[in-house]
Amino acid sequence: MDYRRNFFLTVFLLAVVTGSLLYLISFDELEGFSEAKDISVYEDMLIFSTHCFELEMHVSVSQAEHIELALTRARAEAFDTGRPMMSELTAKIIETSDMEMKRVEIHSLQNNSYMADIILTNDERIDTRPSDAVLLAAELDKPVFLSDELLREEGRNTCLEGSQSI
Repeated sequence: MDYRRNFFLTVFLLAVVTGSLLYLISFDELEGFSEAKDISVYEDMLIFSTHCFELEMHVSVSQAEHIELALTRARAEAFDTGRPMMSELTAKIIETSDMEMKRVEIHSLQNNSYMADIILTNDERIDTRPSDAVLLAAELDKPVFLSDELLREEGRNTCLEGSQSI
């Protein structure tokens, strides 16, 4: 009986310690952000979809075409455009340097312009246009995160669609 109790206590303590460590090593740096589960392009618009929100962002037709091409290339690696585009060149420069891109954060709307940062592995932030950041993220297969506040203020809640207000 003591063997079973000791085994149970050992497993229980291991679970508590593991849970505590995971909690302490949580994603505090991403608190207040949601990952874009899908990014799509429709005409001159980028559409970011998270778990419960959708955010539409207008870009130029040229930017939309480049992003759609990069997203297509990221989803089907066999797709080849011949000569490298600027985003592909930038991605190659980043890949061959000692820095690495962790993610993109689209964090606010100022003067009717969305603001974004590219986050590097040394936690340095590079201010950039969201369209350029999304293009580079697609080239490097990196995640895009959106501010929860921005999603609430500018996005559309897709989890509440079809629900009745009480």
